[in-house]
Amino acid sequence: MKEKSQRQIRVENLVRQEVSSAIVRDLNGYLPSPVSVVGVDVSKDLRYATVYFSCVDQNADVDEVLYVLKEAAPHLNKQLGRVIQTKYTPRLRFRHDESFNYAHDINKIIHEKIHYAEDNNDED
Repeated sequence: MKEKSQRQIRVENLVRQEVSSAIVRDLNGYLPSPVSVVGVDVSKDLRYATVYFSCVDQNADVDEVLYVLKEAAPHLNKQLGRVIQTKYTPRLRFRHDESFNYAHDINKIIHEKIHYAEDNNDED
């Protein structure tokens, strides 16, 4: 896998900052749960940006949050186009980041194993 260019990295950071700010500023009342932008991947040609988000509320309806973000994408693209200095404004795509849920599940399993081992040691 080829490393990202400095320009890609700069654009990713800018997209992450601007989309995060726009979500808080413009979509706060429309989202069923606050969201956190956890990462952005920009295509090599800088025309597409995949924005990875997670819901602050673990019980939030991710599909509903994703729907709101997709509906707001044109507005967010317009906001981004005002601040980004590239030939093309990257077109935003949204994906739910599962890594926090995955880490939570692993942590839960580890704690269960520790408690199970402690309970078995207490019986001896």
